[in-house]
Amino acid sequence: MFICDRTLGKLAKWLRILGFETKYIKIYDDIELLEEVAKTKGFIFLSRNVKILKNIDPLKSYLVKSDSYKDQLREISKFFPPEWSKKLCTLCSVCGSRLQSIDKKEVKHLLPEYVFDHYDNFKYCSSCSKVYWKGTHLNKIIDEIIRIFPGKLSDSMRE
Repeated sequence: MFICDRTLGKLAKWLRILGFETKYIKIYDDIELLEEVAKTKGFIFLSRNVKILKNIDPLKSYLVKSDSYKDQLREISKFFPPEWSKKLCTLCSVCGSRLQSIDKKEVKHLLPEYVFDHYDNFKYCSSCSKVYWKGTHLNKIIDEIIRIFPGKLSDSMRE
């Protein structure tokens, strides 16, 4: 749904956490290619760089005005509201690929011993090999979302 340029790396990560399909482009030499990707794949190009966006179809781009990722998330959500509990933490925050459930024995070599011993349910990104589980970091993510969007997410997501 989104392509974030190098000015919006943290926003890209948080959009993925919220369940938005998001590509992150660190280098953009070919603006025509970026515009074509946005056009053909139905993505919207997000940037804080006015010069970049002047070359991209205004219907396929958005100039992010806020400085902090929290304010950027609020700004973007006015136009593209998240499906709060349905898609939360279903995409890899690093690369944006869909996460898959995986047996803990298959990822034992990727986990700290304590995590392996105390958790049973894991999600795995087959693109970048990142492993996720419902540990204290998930509670911190949920706390952050509750602070950014009061009243939008219930505490029941912690379970």
